[in-house]
This record gives sequence, C-alpha cells and structure tokens, in this order.
Amino acid sequence: MSMLLRLLLVLIALSVFTTAGVVVLSLVARLVFAH
Repeated sequence: MSMLLRLLLVLIALSVFTTAGVVVLSLVARLVFAH
C-alpha cells in the first residue's frame, strides 16, 4: 500500500512539475517572440 501511495505521489509531483515547466516555457517563448 505504501509503495502504491509513493508511486501516486511521484506521479502527481511529475505532472505538477511538467505543467509548471510548460507554463514557464510558454512564458519565456512569449517574451522572446515579443521582442
């Protein structure tokens, strides 16, 4: 059970980090293409 919970937490953290990375990349691309 603890292993499943740990995997679930890791998956949630990965999804959050990937979404944050995509948002940051989109913001950087917008700034670069604005100039």
